[in-house]
Amino acid sequence: MRTVFGLFLDYNDAIRAVDELYRQGFKDDEIQILTEEAVAKELTGGNRQIDQGDNLVGMLAGRQGMQVSGVGSVIAVGPLTTIFTRSATQPSPAQGGLVGAFQSMGVPQDKATLYTDGINGAGIVVAMRTDADRTANAANILRRFNGREVSAYTPNSMF
Repeated sequence: MRTVFGLFLDYNDAIRAVDELYRQGFKDDEIQILTEEAVAKELTGGNRQIDQGDNLVGMLAGRQGMQVSGVGSVIAVGPLTTIFTRSATQPSPAQGGLVGAFQSMGVPQDKATLYTDGINGAGIVVAMRTDADRTANAANILRRFNGREVSAYTPNSMF
């Protein structure tokens, strides 16, 4: 299994990417979303003009944030939520934090820092945990909808 990550700085791009992942047959147990709690509330509160968005908004609706060292309140949705919760809520970035959570999923420190900074800047990280033969398709979808820093990683041994 590999995990493909992409950072979205525009909400509508993230919404369209997630909708397309579902159209292409990806399932709930493959899709992860990470964002600040404030972003999730803005998307689910009806205060924005949103294109389509049933899938992403539905995934975020009603979720509670977790306090993450150096970031604030973050919402993690999807099957990797447990990994993020365990790693990201450690008291210091050296032991955990959001950078540590990304690293536990095989992301190198420089990219983990970039994704964390993106979330701090009201971005949305979309991640797909999928088999190797669907990795390229997932990455292409994220890129097509303006995902930044799209890369695939092999998770560390905790999976």
